[in-house]
Amino acid sequence: MKMTLKQFMPIPIMIAAIATVLVVAYNYIIPEIPSLAKIVGPGMPVTFQAWAMYFMAGCTILGGLKVLVGYAGGIAASIFILEVMNFSPANFKWMMALAVFVIVIPVIMAERVKLINHVPAWFVGSGMFFVLRNFPAPTGQAMDPRWAAHCDTAMLVLTACLIGQIFGIITVWCRMAYEGMLPKPAEEAVAVESGVAETPAVAPTPIAEPAAEECDCDCDCEVPAEASACSEANDGECCGDTSACETPAEDAEEKPAE
Repeated sequence: MKMTLKQFMPIPIMIAAIATVLVVAYNYIIPEIPSLAKIVGPGMPVTFQAWAMYFMAGCTILGGLKVLVGYAGGIAASIFILEVMNFSPANFKWMMALAVFVIVIPVIMAERVKLINHVPAWFVGSGMFFVLRNFPAPTGQAMDPRWAAHCDTAMLVLTACLIGQIFGIITVWCRMAYEGMLPKPAEEAVAVESGVAETPAVAPTPIAEPAAEECDCDCDCEVPAEASACSEANDGECCGDTSACETPAEDAEEKPAE
């Protein structure tokens, strides 16, 4: 839908207000609820990224589901990498390189499966898991090692991702509701108001050919002068019945000898 600048301005203001609500919730509301702070306390960066991923996935419920599944797949890939690295702590860098080579193959293959084919979500989810895996808990204590930490971090990332998808749905709904309230002027009127009117193409007017001059005379042998004048007026073509103009001599020349 084409909009003027005045019509469009409420949209970024609306999105800014939604983002402000998200920041206030993470900084002032969630810390006051210990059970919620334990799950999503440091998850604000994940939520903002997941919010953007909702639009990358097509702004639909199915797209949001693909993002959530992709984050879960990325988390599983990250856990695989960490566990492979633990097989040989002395050579963990080489083990990490090997694990990455192995796990990226099935991740890219996910592109061929409809529900899990949003591959960017796999990489973003994996990256956020790595970032938050050793992030201090809200209490200031380090997370429990190994699988306990895996589960805590996975829950944090997935919950924050879910919040991002919900905010994406809210954003799209608010924008559609606002655009539905706007008048729907003709496309040309919108272009003129925004200063980008285009000159419509004008089809060339066909040039009418002059009508042929009518002939009122008949070409008969009784009025040859009139027939001659008629022929000259019509570019050498004589109208009417010309069969009567054939002379007996001409008929004799045309007829084959018997």
